[in-house]
Amino acid sequence: MKKLTISCALIALFTISATAQTNSVFVGATGGYNFSNFRYQDQNEDYINTALGGVVGGATFGVRFNKWAIISGIQFNQKGANVETPTEFFDRDFNNDGYQDYGYYDLKERLNYLTVPIMLRFQLFGEESGLTLGAGVALNFGLNADISGKFQMLDFTGDSRQIISEFDIEDIMSPAFLDYGFGDGLDDEYRKMEASFVLSPGFVTPVGERGKLHFKLNLDIGMEDSYNNRFKDTFGIFGQRFNHSTSFTVSYEHHFDFEAGLKY
Repeated sequence: MKKLTISCALIALFTISATAQTNSVFVGATGGYNFSNFRYQDQNEDYINTALGGVVGGATFGVRFNKWAIISGIQFNQKGANVETPTEFFDRDFNNDGYQDYGYYDLKERLNYLTVPIMLRFQLFGEESGLTLGAGVALNFGLNADISGKFQMLDFTGDSRQIISEFDIEDIMSPAFLDYGFGDGLDDEYRKMEASFVLSPGFVTPVGERGKLHFKLNLDIGMEDSYNNRFKDTFGIFGQRFNHSTSFTVSYEHHFDFEAGLKY
């Protein structure tokens, strides 16, 4: 399904470019802020997820022909989520009192990606300035992951008093748990590459003789389970987890007209 989606997108983009008159090529840079979250399916649906903020930015390049444009590039993209587990008994004895501990995890799960978008954009209104609508796929290559947070527990003492204790998970979890990476190994929690669908409305306006500023809202919807299948088999995970994010970005594009030659 992933290969079919990517192939169809590429065929559509390059077919359009081949049959249209190209006006310019452009290069530039983009930057912005990202709000990401997890969507669980069939597993951990009672987790409380809240959006995790992060940065997104990198290089942009593309081809414009009339009101259409094919856009790609390479971006550093921070995703993940703040995850709070249900309050329950855990098969752990953090304070070494001989009893299972009762509490919950409050975690920040940061996932860093190198993202390659493949987008088709159309300018809806206006010749120079106007509204735009972009759609396409993004290929997200995992770089590294970091898990941090706290475990809060209710401790029943010998005289039945209740004491609430809080631990940094770095102090109670092994480094192996906190350093799960991207790949195909038994201890690689995350898929090393996952594809997502991107919908991107925006507004473009000229800057100077050959520049354009592009303001965009980007809806990035994960199409693939972010778990590595071998990791799921090893630890008995049966559900799926998808990366979803919303980012606000500003891009600068510097255009070079084909008809006018390469002018700076």
